[in-house]
Amino acid sequence: MTRTRYCVLLLCLMLAPRHLRASATDIWVTQNGAGSQNGTSLANAASVSFLSSGGNCGGGSSKVGPGTTIHLSGTFTFPQGAAGIVFMSCSGTSGNPIWLKTEPGFVCQSPAFGWNVGNTTGGCFQVNNDNYIKIGGATPCGTSPGAIPPTSNNCDGTIQNTAYGTPYAFSGFQQSGGIMVTRCTGCEISSIAITNLYVNLAPWPIASISCSNGSCTATCPSACPVGVGILLSFPGNSLIGSNTAKFTVTGNKGGNTIEFTDGSVSGTASGGTAVDESTGSQHNNINSVFSSNDVGLSIHDNYLTNAGWGILLTPPSAPTFNIRFYNNYTNGMDHMFAGGPAAGSNGGAGTTGVYIYGNYFGNMNNWDDSIANNYHHHDGVHLQIDTWDNPQNYFENVYIYNNRFGGNAGTPNDWLFLRASTSNMVIFNNVVGCQNGSMFPDIVGIGDQTYKGSFTTNPALYNNTYTCGAYGGGGAALMWASTATGIMFENNFIASQKYLVTTSAPTAAFSMADYNIYEALWTDSGMRTGEWLFSWPGQNTRCDTPSVCDPNSSMSQNNPAGAYSFQNLIGTGNDNHSKVKTYAQVNLDSNGNPRGGSAMVGAGANLTSLCTGDLVPLCADILGNPRPTSGAWNIGAYQAGQNTSAPAAPEGLAATVTDN
Repeated sequence: MTRTRYCVLLLCLMLAPRHLRASATDIWVTQNGAGSQNGTSLANAASVSFLSSGGNCGGGSSKVGPGTTIHLSGTFTFPQGAAGIVFMSCSGTSGNPIWLKTEPGFVCQSPAFGWNVGNTTGGCFQVNNDNYIKIGGATPCGTSPGAIPPTSNNCDGTIQNTAYGTPYAFSGFQQSGGIMVTRCTGCEISSIAITNLYVNLAPWPIASISCSNGSCTATCPSACPVGVGILLSFPGNSLIGSNTAKFTVTGNKGGNTIEFTDGSVSGTASGGTAVDESTGSQHNNINSVFSSNDVGLSIHDNYLTNAGWGILLTPPSAPTFNIRFYNNYTNGMDHMFAGGPAAGSNGGAGTTGVYIYGNYFGNMNNWDDSIANNYHHHDGVHLQIDTWDNPQNYFENVYIYNNRFGGNAGTPNDWLFLRASTSNMVIFNNVVGCQNGSMFPDIVGIGDQTYKGSFTTNPALYNNTYTCGAYGGGGAALMWASTATGIMFENNFIASQKYLVTTSAPTAAFSMADYNIYEALWTDSGMRTGEWLFSWPGQNTRCDTPSVCDPNSSMSQNNPAGAYSFQNLIGTGNDNHSKVKTYAQVNLDSNGNPRGGSAMVGAGANLTSLCTGDLVPLCADILGNPRPTSGAWNIGAYQAGQNTSAPAAPEGLAATVTDN
């Protein structure tokens, strides 16, 4: 290069706009900074204030721009009610995001982070009106193949509240959360733990309550697991009288008694239950991640525990697209994933492209309070109906697959409460389990018939497995609302509840129902009366006599007069290959994989023709093993004869309090 050309090039670089100059590749940040605080290394880390200054965005060796990795190291501690890291107005680009990288050992904590949705501030991280921002570590820490949960938190970084929930001495309720992302295109949250935002303990027994002129002491059988300032009700204790009255704990000396006041009451009464009522109906404002008006948001490979509504997608003001939630571990929440459709055009497709896959949905029983004020109805996934607009906004192209629903659901609503109006929703390859004693109104509920204009168009269920064990009672294993049309229902094993399938949908709503196995409730329930395979208004298939519920017959062979199934409700050609089998004949292992000799092996339809576009994953099982391109498939989420080495999902996990 000649001297003249070199000088011209140098001059061009000097005169180029700042945003065209190369940004820093790596910037190190700790809470208080170190050394020269220029961010060039951990020893010279910038302080946290660097991240909120818009002047640090742009081109130049010390500036943040597309492709910059901001290394967050050490512990960041913020006061109660405060916001944490408010990121500057600075965006990456597609393929070159700005990465807020949580280094191993990173902790972002507060006694209870603030949370102000209206002002878009709160939590450890707030990103607003920025695009292509990535938050989290380098090591995935969610589920392993088969949606098997991790045994512990092994994430590179952790966001946590340290003093919020039933066991803590924290006065009053406030909204709180971990990460807030609003008006962002291409944002990503991955490989991070968000824990203990609210540790809600399941109700516990009270031995007795004694009061003198309104000064009351409740005695627990052992140490009372509750902090000062927590709001409790005491249903079942006659001295208190009202099951729904709420009292603030004023004293707890760490033993087996707690103190509160109740007017001028005096006396003693034994029994009752203590229920945490602190969050009331506002538990939906305690979120691991809050999202609004985001496009292309991806939340994956995270460890998420102890929150109210873990992932909350609020109904945004404009249509949104391509929301992905995958390979996450969730546990100890009232709702794991919840959201409403964005505002469409005159009741249009407000949210198009929702993908929920590879996740483990765990315990919800710590949010039980059905014996008192009943604020909480637990759901694994809740698609909220649009109750504001007529015609309704709706979800379009929803895919829920390869998930595992397990653990103790407590007294829940649904694992899948898909109440919103939807067009083209496909649910496949899921393993749906529960511990005995979890009485669901519906394990899977699809659609709504209470709001005018609700609809569920072209929903499909393929290759799902219920593993709740032999006959659990409760409500329905699967409920279709009367507004559903174009239903496809194939290759599923449905089990456990008082009703296997219930609907008020017209018979013409079903396009196809076949190659399913239905649990033989008559046998598995110990020959109880009043159990039903199918329930339509005034038309029920009983399963309380051997002649109707013969576990050795196909559906086409056991439809005596007066009994109803899909076959004679929606016409010949449906349920011709479906069967009624006992849970023992289905013969599943602890993960829901059929063992040798299972009635599910080789009993399904080959659905290869469906495996195009977003349904390509249907041609592999929950472990990723390919299904045959010709010949019969298995019924359920697993293809037999493949890798079954994944460990059993843990059950009976309780809410725990951890520091990281």
